[in-house]
Amino acid sequence: MSKLAITGIENYGKVHRYIIKKEKNMHTILCNLLSKLGLSKNSILKVDTDFDHLYDDYIYVGGKNHEVHFFVTQKYVNLVIKTSWTQKRLNEFLKEFFNFSK
Repeated sequence: MSKLAITGIENYGKVHRYIIKKEKNMHTILCNLLSKLGLSKNSILKVDTDFDHLYDDYIYVGGKNHEVHFFVTQKYVNLVIKTSWTQKRLNEFLKEFFNFSK
């Protein structure tokens, strides 16, 4: 599975923001991420869309342990995750789906 590029990270306590460069078919990777986080199939279907055609859009999916927000701009997706996980634990989990810039 290919990985998406994270170009920026911010952390505000339990709220973690990742800036991701938009790529073709990125929804497949994002759907896999949500599935691995344990979100419901209905939640995952909200993200199963072509992000190339989204601009100034917002998608929210929530589960028992995680709230996930997608703020979509012309070139980037701001992925915001509210969770009890630490930044370190979340970053380790996300390495399966993302390349972190140095």
